[in-house]
Amino acid sequence: MRTRIACRRTQRRHPVAPGADTRVEFEYPPGREWNEPLVDISVSGISFALDEVAPHLDCGTNVPRVRIAVGSCVMNGDLLVMHVTATGGRAVCGALFYPATDDDLVKLKSVIAGIEAVRPETESALEE
Repeated sequence: MRTRIACRRTQRRHPVAPGADTRVEFEYPPGREWNEPLVDISVSGISFALDEVAPHLDCGTNVPRVRIAVGSCVMNGDLLVMHVTATGGRAVCGALFYPATDDDLVKLKSVIAGIEAVRPETESALEE
């Protein structure tokens, strides 16, 4: 049975443009490798597309040794799955992201700052 935890991602989500050079890579369960496109990113978490419904990924699953690539910036850490939402034969997974090191946290914040720096001003004005 699939369950959901109330969304704990309180920070602004930054959608990734279709076709952008972003990936989420991990192995789960051991022996099954995933290399999936990032859908959005925030300071507290990510969501990514799955090319198939993943029966082993469910709410509460801890996924260790995750690699997130945004262009040439690579961050390592762990994920805590908050939901897996099936859409046809595909799915979207939302997860909290726990950077592995302080350097990974700095990279995450830099990626977010870079996205916010190029965000159109009209989008910023709408939020105020």
